[in-house]
Amino acid sequence: MKKLFYLLSALIISTGILCSCSSKKDNPENEGKKIANADSMSSESDLPEVSAIPKSDSIFIVGMECNNAPFSWIQSNNANSAFPLPDGRFVNGFDVHFAKKVAKGLGRELYIVDTKWDDLPRSLMNGEIDAIISDFSATDERKESLSFSNNYFSSNLVLVVKKSGRFAKAKSISDFSGARITAQINTTHYTAIDQMAGATKDTALFDFPELCAALSSDKIDGFVVEMPCGISAVDMNPDFAMINFSKESGFNMKADELSAAVALAKGSNLVSDINKIVDSFSKEERQFLMEAAIKAQPNKAKE
Repeated sequence: MKKLFYLLSALIISTGILCSCSSKKDNPENEGKKIANADSMSSESDLPEVSAIPKSDSIFIVGMECNNAPFSWIQSNNANSAFPLPDGRFVNGFDVHFAKKVAKGLGRELYIVDTKWDDLPRSLMNGEIDAIISDFSATDERKESLSFSNNYFSSNLVLVVKKSGRFAKAKSISDFSGARITAQINTTHYTAIDQMAGATKDTALFDFPELCAALSSDKIDGFVVEMPCGISAVDMNPDFAMINFSKESGFNMKADELSAAVALAKGSNLVSDINKIVDSFSKEERQFLMEAAIKAQPNKAKE
């Protein structure tokens, strides 16, 4: 895993795809350790039901698909400074701690609502939530109906396959002729499969756990995800392998398609304020926070 952490770190630094920081910032190691020592937050008993969350300028309601390690995952307690959901469960991960940072920067109280991936844009446009912070990319299509902050995290696409499978030694996306490949529904990961000449584009699946289950049961030969999720998949399943392609042999994607941004209602007046928060989030802070999330995630392979 240490090799994977260093690989992630080198990728982030060498590609220069993370936003620059302001001159005033916390020590990045301290920021990275906030998964284990986060700012104080509302207790579970303080939180109302989702339907009863008050709408106020002092409240920041974030929609999040809480099932996408290491960006987010559900757990039963508040270990590692997990955040309480209105229904009594807890959510943790990179996006959770970034959402805390945004809410604090806005001077608002944070509420996170666990929302199905396909329902996130609708919930935002209907005014049920104030923002989407869920590894959500600012694609050209989404920009037509939503506003976005600057990107707060960027990565690259990888393939997760069976370690013992016939595609485990693939070096290029052109090496998957005859392979059954899929990704999460309504993502740039799924559309990227069109670039894999000869591969069969299998039916899109609903979430990260379903992708892992499909590969474990040999219903597919591989799935496309971002590198942090690929690291998580391998960490949680010893039978998986992650293929990280070179720039020349991998997917040809736009920068925004490989990045996560805060999605807001079209024309929201929060864009400028959130951009200031994003731009103060240094690449070192992001790197440490992502590594901390990967280490803190539930690891079924070691249970």
